[in-house]
Amino acid sequence: MSTSNLFIPRRINVGFQNRTGTYTGKLAYIIYFDEKGKLRKEASWENWRDKNIPNVEYDNEPLEGFVLNKKVGGYCNDWSNFRQAYVRVYDPRGFEFEITVPNLLYILEHTNCIKGKGLEGTFVYGWDGTDLVLVPSSSPDYEQLTKLNDTRFANKRICAKDLKIGATYLTKSGEQIVYLGKFDYYTSIYHFDGNFFETYGQMEKYADKNRKELIDPNQYDSMYGGKRRFYDFKVGTCSQRYFFSVLSDMSIKPIKSVPTALIDVVSENCVSDFAQRFDKLENNTMYSPYDESKDVKVYYDLETLEQRVKGSKWGVCVNAEWNGEDVQFGIRACDDGKVVCSKVNYNSKFEPCDLFQCDNRYSYKKMLPVELKEVFDKFKFFYTEQYLANGKYYGRA
Repeated sequence: MSTSNLFIPRRINVGFQNRTGTYTGKLAYIIYFDEKGKLRKEASWENWRDKNIPNVEYDNEPLEGFVLNKKVGGYCNDWSNFRQAYVRVYDPRGFEFEITVPNLLYILEHTNCIKGKGLEGTFVYGWDGTDLVLVPSSSPDYEQLTKLNDTRFANKRICAKDLKIGATYLTKSGEQIVYLGKFDYYTSIYHFDGNFFETYGQMEKYADKNRKELIDPNQYDSMYGGKRRFYDFKVGTCSQRYFFSVLSDMSIKPIKSVPTALIDVVSENCVSDFAQRFDKLENNTMYSPYDESKDVKVYYDLETLEQRVKGSKWGVCVNAEWNGEDVQFGIRACDDGKVVCSKVNYNSKFEPCDLFQCDNRYSYKKMLPVELKEVFDKFKFFYTEQYLANGKYYGRA
């Protein structure tokens, strides 16, 4: 169970159903008001609760007197009768609710369960995404979470125009991030009729407006003939993003809307390692996409190829120029110093080529061993150095 994203609301709303197997005959579904006063998960809560039983609102303050009841759900020897295991807990205000097993384990790490008296200490309700979590105030996370939630409820508005390069900000999840700047954002998105769309809905709206029919390329029907208009996924950019570097590990974090993501300014001073963080951004495909046109072939010498083959127990796939085309060969070292070699087809299976014989079409095992130099002399083996559109090195293939 993650506690880094826990949200501890100031007020909760409790709905009920009559349910056997509980102390009081009532099982509760608890939802909460967020920092803007909006009641979250209200629709599912309304569908679940018995409206003949009045709901109750409470302040979410530390409270003692919680008692474990029993486990519900889990494997029942029938796949049609399976749901995640939960544990029912009694709230001293007269109802029961359910928590997950990871939540129970987290509780027992930080407090005691006393037979006949229940859980020791005080607790508050929190939410990890959509999951309710009972949080012991004795846990080391509680004080930090309380401070984070005080900041959330302060509703400090941070606007994009106020961002400073190199300054450090706090996100709603409690993460500290460094602002790098606003740039084009590249990702795999919908591509249709020469345009890029961030969502299917945007693409569909465009097609309707221009009276063009969308066809899923995975569901091609020959009846469309030459008039078909496929959509697909390609790397492109629809809009810009605000790019940040996570303070702890320098990972890159693009944000679309600053006011909804940031809740506080940690420091307006530029971090000392800003240049290193920006360099990592420049090497990220979200900032600059991979550019196939910048590929560079680097040809192996015999010694380098030999080291690579001998360094792999199961063999390697190596690119080679053969009969005017680029193909892949599988090469594996044998115990006697020789190698077995076969062409790799589009299904990643091994098949014989004109120059090497074997007794089994799709296996290294029956290939006839040859000297690596004999293989090396017949082909031009190479690897490809790949680069981003901005010229930064991307990787090797």
